[in-house]
Amino acid sequence: MRLTDKCGSMQFTCAFMAKLVDLISLTAFVETARHDSFSAAARQLGQSPSAVSRAVDRLEHELGIRLFARTTRQLRLTEEGEVFLEQTREILDALAAAKHAAQGAGKAPSGSLRVSLPMVFGRCCVAPLLGAFQHQYPQLRLDIAFTDRRVDLVEENIDVAVRIGALTDSRLVARAAGHVHYRVCGSPDYFRMHGVPASLDDLRDHRCVHFRYPGTATPFRWQFHSEGKTVRWRPEGPIAVDDADALVGAGIGAAGLIYVPTYRVREHLASGALQSVLDDVMPSPQPVSILFTHSQLLAPRVRAFVDFFSTRIA
Repeated sequence: MRLTDKCGSMQFTCAFMAKLVDLISLTAFVETARHDSFSAAARQLGQSPSAVSRAVDRLEHELGIRLFARTTRQLRLTEEGEVFLEQTREILDALAAAKHAAQGAGKAPSGSLRVSLPMVFGRCCVAPLLGAFQHQYPQLRLDIAFTDRRVDLVEENIDVAVRIGALTDSRLVARAAGHVHYRVCGSPDYFRMHGVPASLDDLRDHRCVHFRYPGTATPFRWQFHSEGKTVRWRPEGPIAVDDADALVGAGIGAAGLIYVPTYRVREHLASGALQSVLDDVMPSPQPVSILFTHSQLLAPRVRAFVDFFSTRIA
């Protein structure tokens, strides 16, 4: 839905909006919407809360619509505000892209880049590519954190993050970088001793090595797709581990069946140390995305990372 659909006679285009309101008000609006707070937006912009509030008031007056519903305890976007936010980001993104293009014209990407990577995926699929990346962009310095925690790029000043699975943060820009497939695997010795499961019901009769999230007792549930629906299953077995390498090692050692992403066991499947089963009921692959903020759109150092790794990871 576009702003013109919602506001009737207000036939705004992005170009006309840019002339109608000043960029200070647009920026104040976007940051306030991002943080749901005048105070937090003010800290981000280095201004006073009252200055940010006045800028948003001025914008609402110019547009003739209410962008935020205000109470003493809460600040939230109105429906018109949500529509306007989408188009406002287009304006600021276009300006940021033009600025970065002008600043970076003819220059090699340089400076520091803070990156967040999923722990195992980062070690297996990104770390082996770092040498080639550094050779291509010798003036870039990477500061990489390996964590399975979903970091807040805005709050924690992270430039780029790689994530696996569905995306929920509308504040971020995403570049697709392939998919992750999961497999149920076991060793030939295990299958000789316990047989090969032919269906999900057969899993109840098998030992399973289950993974739990580090520092918690929370198990990673196995997921399948059967008879048109998603089935989440809690594995049963005498062994639980909180380390991905240990999980794979236990599977190779015939301790039980394991549920792992294909990238983690590709070489073991190729060598025959592990064999996959139940392939016909495995879930749809999970998307891999490279994320960055709207404010970093087309920054040369960010663009270099995204362009390099999105194709090679995929």
